[in-house]
Amino acid sequence: MKSDKKSVVFVSIIWLVFMLIFAGLGFSHLKKSKQEIPNFKITKVLSSGANAEIKVNGVSIEKPFQDFANEFNNEYLEQQNKSNREANCIAAWGYFVASLTSLFSAVLEWKPKWTFILRKKSKCR
Repeated sequence: MKSDKKSVVFVSIIWLVFMLIFAGLGFSHLKKSKQEIPNFKITKVLSSGANAEIKVNGVSIEKPFQDFANEFNNEYLEQQNKSNREANCIAAWGYFVASLTSLFSAVLEWKPKWTFILRKKSKCR
């Protein structure tokens, strides 16, 4: 009988460890869901104090770089930030559900009568 109590305590401790691991992973993903990749910024070719301007075929050399940065920020980075936010939120909620399931399993280990009642109700007659 003592070995049964020890095994129940041991198994419930394992479930509680899993609960803590899943909760930690959930909070980690929740924190990461709030982080965003910052916008890409182009460093100007010439300093603001310079009098010269570099042009190629009559167009400032900085314009293609600035156009690229605007398109990169508006299209690619916005989509990546949205995708990362959604994926991390889904992962966080999945880990929170797993954490609650682990806690429920630990409670069932502490109360074997509950386990019996749940098994009895689920049997098909």
